[in-house]
Amino acid sequence: MKKFSIKRILGVILILFGISFIAYPFIEIKLDNNKIKDNIEGWDSKKSEVLKNMDNIKIEDKKDKDKKPKTIKVDGKEIYGKIIVEKTGEEIPLLIGATEENLKDGANIYDNGVLPGENGTVIILGHRETTFGFLENIKENDKIEIETLDGTYTYKVNKTFITKPDDEKILENKKGKNLTLVTCYPFKYVGPAPERFIVNLTEI
Repeated sequence: MKKFSIKRILGVILILFGISFIAYPFIEIKLDNNKIKDNIEGWDSKKSEVLKNMDNIKIEDKKDKDKKPKTIKVDGKEIYGKIIVEKTGEEIPLLIGATEENLKDGANIYDNGVLPGENGTVIILGHRETTFGFLENIKENDKIEIETLDGTYTYKVNKTFITKPDDEKILENKKGKNLTLVTCYPFKYVGPAPERFIVNLTEI
């Protein structure tokens, strides 16, 4: 009787462990989506006040501040701006520096020295399960906006393609004012996806 009880207990523990293992990614996605929502709300609520304060900065001080990207701090995170998807109305917080931690809080600008509005290619990465799920249905000529404290920039889709993670075209820096969006592919895939979905856009 005692052995039978121990076996039953071990069986229940294994079942619970299996359920937890399967459920964990979905719980993590839900938590990340909550962070993303909070970051957008924080950006929207603080933006007007920050812009007003920037207008009051002395000219000589403003020159020093222009040397680094302007951000808004939300729950300890430096939010650079937000992506606005014209077709769906989705809004995605934008952080500078592509790290696994930052990707939980929004889309990330790859640090190649180019920011929206500048010459060259802005490269932005996002998780397909959270921030960049909308790319599954993106089409040529679709538009997205990037809102920052320096202004709002509009981009139009030129083309999309699927490639391997080590393809040098992903990080290609082209002439003109361009934008590249990068996420994992396939969109519906369990575990680390083997390919990348790339969207090339041009500022208009």
